[in-house]
Amino acid sequence: MPFTSLESIILGSQLAQSEGVRHTLERARTMWPETTGALYYKLNDNYPGLSWSSVDYQGAIKPLHYFARRAFTPTTTVLMFDTTNLSNQNVTLPYFLLNDNTALNGKPPDGMRVRHHHHADCPQDGTKNS
Repeated sequence: MPFTSLESIILGSQLAQSEGVRHTLERARTMWPETTGALYYKLNDNYPGLSWSSVDYQGAIKPLHYFARRAFTPTTTVLMFDTTNLSNQNVTLPYFLLNDNTALNGKPPDGMRVRHHHHADCPQDGTKNS
């Protein structure tokens, strides 16, 4: 995102904040039972100013609010990136299927399917087939 205006700088910083908080919340959810809950601080502002809240002083919802809501959905998938530079290296990206919905009683919700795709050139042990 090019920073060509104050609006683009504000949006860029809000999206960076959203990704950081979403990653932290999802990582905490994958660490059960060592971590059994996660909250993010600073829902709203009580005075106008630059801050890391998810709702501003006038009640306008910032992108973080939507990202956090999605990170807390009862059933979701999480792909964990431990590094941001993935070029020229073999990586293993663990994924988690999270289900905090106690109302399901062990049954998948209507319309939910879990599919595992495994590419033949990328075995789970990280070696490449020749």
